[in-house]
Amino acid sequence: MSAVQADKEPVGPKSSRQWAWEFLRRNPAYRDAYAQWMALPEAVRNLNINAQDLCRSLSDEIPMSFFVVEEQQQLDDTWHEKLSGKSKAEDFAAVSPFHPKKGVEPLPGENLKEWHKRTLEIRKEVGFTICHSSSILPRERFGLKKWIDPEVSPLPESDTDIFEELEFEVYAEFLKSEHFRNKPCSISVGDIERTEVVLKIDVMQPMHYLKEQLEKIVKEQRALILEVMELKSDYFSGKKGGIYYAYKGKGSINTGGIYKEYLKILDRILMGESKKDIISIEPGFARSRSDDNNVETMEKRYDEAIAIRDADYRKMAYFDDYRGEIRKMKKSQKKD
Repeated sequence: MSAVQADKEPVGPKSSRQWAWEFLRRNPAYRDAYAQWMALPEAVRNLNINAQDLCRSLSDEIPMSFFVVEEQQQLDDTWHEKLSGKSKAEDFAAVSPFHPKKGVEPLPGENLKEWHKRTLEIRKEVGFTICHSSSILPRERFGLKKWIDPEVSPLPESDTDIFEELEFEVYAEFLKSEHFRNKPCSISVGDIERTEVVLKIDVMQPMHYLKEQLEKIVKEQRALILEVMELKSDYFSGKKGGIYYAYKGKGSINTGGIYKEYLKILDRILMGESKKDIISIEPGFARSRSDDNNVETMEKRYDEAIAIRDADYRKMAYFDDYRGEIRKMKKSQKKD
């Protein structure tokens, strides 16, 4: 994959999602993964296949690990009794009434030809669906709901919602014990970060009520975080969460053009420059050596740029929404 092409500034300030994309598209892991995706047969990428006769649409040697095949099943009223007591969402998925039975789902290491031959008779009797495996999609690794060419810049308006389907973990246990409150917690306080909350809910409450309460709690927590940030600017200093103080939303000035400086560093990395050269040598024709103060500044910027590129772009993507909700809440509080 070639180095990132020169960024053409869009009209007006960038949104938080546009900034997030600029960092992600410079992520070497994403660029490599996109190249691997594009190397797959077009029929695999577009999934334009006849479900009952796959071999006519795709090569026999296509690994079935690219796909998830699910058999349609009837609801099993006893599925909840099969829970093993684990606290992760995978346990629920493993016993879900919609989880495929041993039949049409691919076996480990099976290719299309082998799967097609083995399940031929089964597929005549059952209904099933085929979709992409998460292993070849960007959602879990990068938080995107579809692949976008990393050479695309700025982020097209039609793709402004690509960050809106991030996955989240569910911590829960099926409590059958008479003394269930003595059960160990499924998450420790040490695992909770500054921007996370842990909820205890009564699942018998109406869904609309639970949704309203969850939204209320999240917005109140966001307002608290913003209030602390405004009172103490270094609250989010350091690697974790540092982007929140630097980025103040679409309608504000990008303080000192700091994100552009970060992107210049990431572009130099993609061009093959070492960290030592990026920190110590000024870019340009002369390539003069920087003074000590600038070296110290560049080293901090280098680490911050890497942090946003590799993980914190996910936080950045929602920051416009975050601040917008807080402003609405503050206006509402003043009226009350």
